[in-house]
Amino acid sequence: MFFAFAQTIFVKEAFDPPTPPHNSTTLPSGWTNTAILGVLSWGFGFPSAPASFDIDGSNIAFFDDEALGPLGTNNTAELKTPIFNNQFANITLLSLDYFFREVPITLDSFNVQVYNGASWITVFSKSTNACPFYRGGIRCPYRAYPKVIIDITAHKNSNCQVRFVYHDGNVKAYYIGIDNVRIYEPISTSIDNFVVERIAQFSPNPSTGNFYLNVVEEQVGKQYQIFGIKRSIVKQSRISFILSKIQLSNVNKGIYFLKIEGVNKVEKLLIQ
Repeated sequence: MFFAFAQTIFVKEAFDPPTPPHNSTTLPSGWTNTAILGVLSWGFGFPSAPASFDIDGSNIAFFDDEALGPLGTNNTAELKTPIFNNQFANITLLSLDYFFREVPITLDSFNVQVYNGASWITVFSKSTNACPFYRGGIRCPYRAYPKVIIDITAHKNSNCQVRFVYHDGNVKAYYIGIDNVRIYEPISTSIDNFVVERIAQFSPNPSTGNFYLNVVEEQVGKQYQIFGIKRSIVKQSRISFILSKIQLSNVNKGIYFLKIEGVNKVEKLLIQ
């Protein structure tokens, strides 16, 4: 059995400056930031409030409409990656950690779009809460935010670009935050007849056996299995939510894999 993890990276950005001050508000090199409507664009850094801005304990890119007071209406902000050439890539994946908090019965939204050489194509859209925990001051579990992994292969070209657009619905809305943006071509190898590749996110990983499983929306409702190197199944069930708590505290320490129904790929989990 052979494991290898390698990939071609087109864009990788965690919004963390390499030198102090680590809460810098500097726009990353090669990125562009535009206020399409309103006077404010995306911010960068580690805001002290609200608490849900702490995606992973480091800087993020964000737009806090709620904090703008009288200016918190009629805002649309656009953040663009550098241009990259992925025309010869077999597969191009886009992944990011994010949160989005909606204002009910409004048109606030978060959209991810890819430039295909001729026009912008929406590949991900969010207009409802990223987590189901926005009640009574409780937000997403600490540092266990949704991750989305998007296949943008169909839009590859020599001048490819991705943009993140937040619109507050022309009312005073809440906020959007993104982090750990990666655009890459995976180079995968196999465990038996499976491809070892990122198809979901375990948090934390490594784990003691208690962790959150974060999947993309299309995987909700699918069956999953978690098995060891010898292919013995230690847990199987159906995915009910984008973010689910899973307990494997009764299994031995070691390497395990997640298999989702209909996907010939597995995700690696280390229990220690």
